[in-house]
Amino acid sequence: MIEIDINKLTALEIAGQLVMPRIDFNIKGYFEQAVRFVENYHVTGFIIFGGNIDQVKKTTSALQDISKYPLFFGIDAERGLGQIVQGGSRFPFLMSLGATGSEELVELQAVNTAREMKYCGLNLLFAPVLDINTNSSNPIVNIRAFGDEAQLVSRLGSVFYNKIKSEGIFACGKHFPGHGSTDADSHVELPVLYKTAEELLELELVPFIKAIDSGIDFLMVGHLATDKIDNKNIPAIISKTLITKVLRVKLGFKKAVITDSFRMDALKEIDTEDTIAINSLEAGCDIVLDPVNGELLIEKLTETIKDNHDFSSTVKNSIERLFKLKGTIKPPSDNFPDRDRSSELVNRIAKESICFVKGELLNCGKIEVNIFDVMKGGENICIPFLDRLKVNGFDITAVNYITNHYDFKSEGKYDTINIVVTTVSAWTKYSELTSYYKQVLNHISKRQNGKKVLVSFGSPYVIADLLDYNIIISVFEIIEPCQNAAADVLSGKITSNAELPIKF
Repeated sequence: MIEIDINKLTALEIAGQLVMPRIDFNIKGYFEQAVRFVENYHVTGFIIFGGNIDQVKKTTSALQDISKYPLFFGIDAERGLGQIVQGGSRFPFLMSLGATGSEELVELQAVNTAREMKYCGLNLLFAPVLDINTNSSNPIVNIRAFGDEAQLVSRLGSVFYNKIKSEGIFACGKHFPGHGSTDADSHVELPVLYKTAEELLELELVPFIKAIDSGIDFLMVGHLATDKIDNKNIPAIISKTLITKVLRVKLGFKKAVITDSFRMDALKEIDTEDTIAINSLEAGCDIVLDPVNGELLIEKLTETIKDNHDFSSTVKNSIERLFKLKGTIKPPSDNFPDRDRSSELVNRIAKESICFVKGELLNCGKIEVNIFDVMKGGENICIPFLDRLKVNGFDITAVNYITNHYDFKSEGKYDTINIVVTTVSAWTKYSELTSYYKQVLNHISKRQNGKKVLVSFGSPYVIADLLDYNIIISVFEIIEPCQNAAADVLSGKITSNAELPIKF
């Protein structure tokens, strides 16, 4: 533990320890800016975006060396280091693990992620997602969640963060008090959770309670409002009721609370950045994450600490919590996990998470393929899947990339494989099918000739309106290992016992 007399910290040092700006390796001058934050503003650490493993390792090491106090280096790597940093492993969305139900796979993925992070000098993982996705129209949690049942999310979530912690990395569960039943993307607007405190305790808070009881070190508060607890216009990050009365007092959480990113548009109409940040810290948060203007924010916080005795007393409690955790930061490792073993693990999770929702195997023969890609990734988006089908003996007579302006014409002579591509990504709303896609897909499902196959890459909820298909396969990610696994399951080359971890 770091021995420090908080009363000897300057107001500027206290303010800096409450703020975590970003390092974006895609921005020119990123290192020089980070050095200024460390030397002039004493920031608590950074959230990392981009870069490759060697860049990140070199940068974190250099900044730790010049910092007066240990730094947190956080990363939004829910799906593995490779989600953010080049050279790291990228796994399918967490719902893939939910579909397997396998604690072993959760442990293996957590260990791999933690060890790759440790090599890069990263020590804080903004995961796992502890939201229970109970709303099929949720555009931003969805397949990022393990599933739609409290016990599944609690069980797999606890395995994940306990394994992360055992590897010397801090885990940060999110998004308190639960983002799964909302229907808006908080990157775009402020979602509202229409639940009483009692209702939250029965469902949304169950995984967070387990996390607290298990000793998780960080929890992230989401940008969402609770109209039956506070007000539909008050985001949770500034709710003293939620953070102090519920999280701190009722649930007994004694460790660090961090806000979600301050760059998300859910906060845009609320107030100025510094006012929201001050209110958030007063409500019980300890770190303001990813501000738009970190330097100005720290200067405003410094003034408030000097002028407001109550605020100064409150944030000193935050400093105590943060330095207690900083005293346990582990040094980076010198060895990056074996890449072949990591690839094998990604492939294994891909294979064991394919959900055969309906029907039997598709016999080899002539097939026509229609691709409905909400992501607009281009006509090559499903090449691995198509190539694997050919290797497995299928004769693909045509591949039609359907757009919303496509004049759909098909004789329907052959069996058809209809690929639906969706995803969950900030600001995009790519998780639902367009009305035109639904119209064409329903038209195909009602044809008399040939088998009709539906393969969903992404959100499984799109299947609910398309249950007339003879064969339905649900895959939660479009990455190549998942495409290969889907083709092998459809062809009977491999089997999977996975089950959808959601209901519709």
